[in-house]
Amino acid sequence: MLTIGRRYLNFWPVFWALFLLVIQVVTNLWLPTITADIINKGIGQSDMKYIWFMGLIMLFVSLASWLSAIGNVYFASKQSQGLGLKLRHDLFKNYLIRRY
Repeated sequence: MLTIGRRYLNFWPVFWALFLLVIQVVTNLWLPTITADIINKGIGQSDMKYIWFMGLIMLFVSLASWLSAIGNVYFASKQSQGLGLKLRHDLFKNYLIRRY
């Protein structure tokens, strides 16, 4: 699999897909912590400014998660379709060379 990946995949789109996947995972894991902070520090101490501030941060983290998910899917799908195209092309070319 690694030899196929090295031969048919481009480095930078794969790098960006993995990087955006890591950002998506980190932001998705950060959201419950923000919610817990809102409950413990904001609601527990009746601090409305803190609740609004953390709610705004929560919106930005959700937006970052959403954008990184879109970017990840874009780069991963482009590479997977390109891999399939190149692999089919080489298999067909080898078939024609051996056949005729």
